[in-house]
Amino acid sequence: MSRALIETLLKTDPSLAGLGINDGNVFPQHDLKSRPKTDNFIVIRWEESTQFSQTYTGMSNGLSRAPRVLTLWVHSLQEVSTDFEHIDKIIDRIDYLFSQLENSPGTDGYTITEIRNSGRSGDLEDEVLKTVARNASYAVLYRRT
Repeated sequence: MSRALIETLLKTDPSLAGLGINDGNVFPQHDLKSRPKTDNFIVIRWEESTQFSQTYTGMSNGLSRAPRVLTLWVHSLQEVSTDFEHIDKIIDRIDYLFSQLENSPGTDGYTITEIRNSGRSGDLEDEVLKTVARNASYAVLYRRT
């Protein structure tokens, strides 16, 4: 699934940096203990891989292994902005980056074979983190390198 490749891509892309996303505000879900002190941040959530996820993500790949579901949560602090257009621009850039990852090896021993967009949430409010947010889901096919 190449967690390393996904994280590196999100943390180092110059266009995402221009939108306020960089090394200091991209977090795997298990690393986020409290709300970051940045205006925008992304939470990476790797979800289960099942035959149902293969059907759900529309990726009938004919393989016995279903794609892994990756959900990215893009947050913006409410006290700074409730501009969902900015969040959409971040997700649009991520969609473009992921479309370029076919057969891309990561440093963790996995190669991403393909990533497909599986949809986006509506406009959401996170009352605990005091943010507005949207999430985008992706189906990730990968192989051990």
